[in-house]
Amino acid sequence: MKNYIIILSVCIGFISCGSSSSVAEDSNTVSLFLADVNSLLSDTNKNPIVSFSELATEMAEGSIELNKDNIATALEQVKDHSSGVIVVENHTIVKLTSLEDCQKSGSWGACMPKGEGFIKKGELNYKSDYINNIIGTPSSKKVTLFLFSNTSSSIEKIAIEETAAVDQLEVVEPKPVEQEEAISLAEIVPDKACIVNYDVSYENNCSLIMYSSGNVVNLPNDRHVTNGELKLTSQSSATSDAWVYFYNPAGDCVATAHAQPMNFASSNVEFVVSENFSLPVHISHFKIYSWWNNSSLDYLHLYYEPQNDPDYHECGL
Repeated sequence: MKNYIIILSVCIGFISCGSSSSVAEDSNTVSLFLADVNSLLSDTNKNPIVSFSELATEMAEGSIELNKDNIATALEQVKDHSSGVIVVENHTIVKLTSLEDCQKSGSWGACMPKGEGFIKKGELNYKSDYINNIIGTPSSKKVTLFLFSNTSSSIEKIAIEETAAVDQLEVVEPKPVEQEEAISLAEIVPDKACIVNYDVSYENNCSLIMYSSGNVVNLPNDRHVTNGELKLTSQSSATSDAWVYFYNPAGDCVATAHAQPMNFASSNVEFVVSENFSLPVHISHFKIYSWWNNSSLDYLHLYYEPQNDPDYHECGL
């Protein structure tokens, strides 16, 4: 009788542990993101995008490292799976939401579908757009497509493997957490009182001092811009070498503006689109520098046309 009670207690213990394991597996980073991308905002991992990639390597039915030559074929493979998620290194993650609704991309040479996810710039920034406007253009960055058919079966597979190895305890060395590249640039939040007519353009009338150490300014919303006008002013009697670099959400420099004002005078310039990009350019932020001597960005006007902005009708901007 005593032995029977002991055996029964052990069985109950195993059932309890199995149940807890199932709950934990059902609430991992991958399964939660596939169910609702916004779950990433409450993920407690230091970098949930890195955590997703590590776990997706085990759970996904397959993965493909994307480039311009294979992306069209890879996107076709998504149609044979229940979900597809693209991860760009440790900073961008996007779940494909509509393969039928796509936008032709010259840089990728394919029709890029709609998706939603996040770009990590310090914090997670939500994006819903055609994926070429989220992951950027082809470059040396590692872009991985994870294919999922049935996440529940993948979870079950992992649970079975872990249960089979429960009697073979082993010491697991902690994996080093990938450190994000330190950003020395100071971030500036545009003053709302300085922004004029943002429903049709971005017009900032506040002066921003430009130093050689640089500053980054995030736009209130991403814009697909058709032209940019700037006023750069020297802050001394000497010559300044003033530069403004405009970036898309993926971190690619899509346009620049340059002037060399001197003796407290101003230079009015327009931005120049970078090589391999064309108008309209997708801009989310810009960086300002002034070499030799300080100057200021006294005026910036970015023009955009609603028909060139995929988010305009969807977001009611």
